Amino acid sequence: MYNLSNLPLLLYLAAIPLISTGTTADRPALTWIGFLALLSASFITPGLRMKGSEEADAPATQYDKAGDKK
Repeated sequence: MYNLSNLPLLLYLAAIPLISTGTTADRPALTWIGFLALLSASFITPGLRMKGSEEADAPATQYDKAGDKK
């Protein structure tokens, strides 16, 4: 599977020129596409962090007093 960690950054970088061009050129479609890119990037970032924290919650390995695995 592809690494999605760079996708929010690309969406943030694309949103700024889209919103700017849409408002200055009086093209509401570009403005809304920029807003949707900004909004989706804002939801992808916490979603990726939550996914990563679930994978990190692996069960701990049990050791005995001598330091050997049980």
